[in-house]
Amino acid sequence: MVYKLLLTLGTFVSLFVTGCVSTTQMGASAERKQLLLVPQSVLENSANARYEKYEQEAKAKHTYISNARLTEIMQTLIPHAESMMSKERKIHWKISANLNNYPNAVSVASGQIVVSTAFIIGPTFTDDELATLVAHEMAHIVRQHGREKASILNLGLFTAHNRSLELEADQLGLEIMARAGYNPDAAISFWEKTDLLLKRTEALLQKSGSSQKMPSLLVSHPQHEERMRQIQKHVLMMKALQQSLNIRNLSAPTTGLTVL
Repeated sequence: MVYKLLLTLGTFVSLFVTGCVSTTQMGASAERKQLLLVPQSVLENSANARYEKYEQEAKAKHTYISNARLTEIMQTLIPHAESMMSKERKIHWKISANLNNYPNAVSVASGQIVVSTAFIIGPTFTDDELATLVAHEMAHIVRQHGREKASILNLGLFTAHNRSLELEADQLGLEIMARAGYNPDAAISFWEKTDLLLKRTEALLQKSGSSQKMPSLLVSHPQHEERMRQIQKHVLMMKALQQSLNIRNLSAPTTGLTVL
């Protein structure tokens, strides 16, 4: 019994050591060792199959929306996201919107991102603010967070570090958008607007007697105050990075909140 236990522990330690690697290059701001036991190809193939099924069903329901603005923002971000990955890794990036009034966004390991139309219809989100959202989801893909979570679950371990992954995506996403020339300050106004939009949407749902699950964008995310403290700290760092690299902002700084 003791021998079997030691063997099991030995196997686990071996897997842990050989499976702990970093998924980002060039000293990206979010740099740490990750437990990655599930092959990325397996996860990407599965994710791609699920996305293709979703896209087919969404088009049949007329809820699939191709948005040129989101596509342009993603194309601007891609070179800077890919510069943080190994050259051998190839991602087939794609972004679309889903007709839904609830603020949400999801990304899958194979490179696809789906954004709720709540972000592009109604409140005025600037390109810099939308870049915050898109870069955040791209950061999940760059850092292979889906693979990391799958590896942990496959070992039978349960962890409460999902919120730390979200903070990491905030941090790395900020660097991606800053290197692309977007205004880092927009990260602050984006999450402020999103918090107001979420509260307004939930109030309307309660008033109508409807109920809806918290979106994946927010359910595992840090509390708003915690997120804002971390973002404000990293915004200062990214503004300093832009200045040191002489990166010119693509657009004028954002001003105020416009969610009514």
